[in-house]
Amino acid sequence: MATKKIVASVTLHVPAKGHKPFEFDAFSNRIAGDYKVEEKAPGSIIDIDEDEADALIAAGKAELYEEPKAAAELKTPPAK
Repeated sequence: MATKKIVASVTLHVPAKGHKPFEFDAFSNRIAGDYKVEEKAPGSIIDIDEDEADALIAAGKAELYEEPKAAAELKTPPAK
C-alpha cells in the first residue's frame, strides 16, 4: 500500500489504534467492533493512503507535504 504525506486544511478524523470495523448480524444488531477515531487538526502532517490523499488534494481539503530542503539534506549521506 503506497502512502503520501499531506498537510490537512480541515480537521480530519482517522482511525485510531484499536479501531475495528463494526460487524452486524442478520437483524442489523451490532455484534462486534470498536469504533475509535483520532482527530487531526488543520495544519497537521498526516501519512495516509495514496488514493485518499489524492482525493483530499483534489477536493481542496489538503496539500501535498513537501519536506523542507534543509531537512532533506540532513537525511542524505555525504558523497564520498
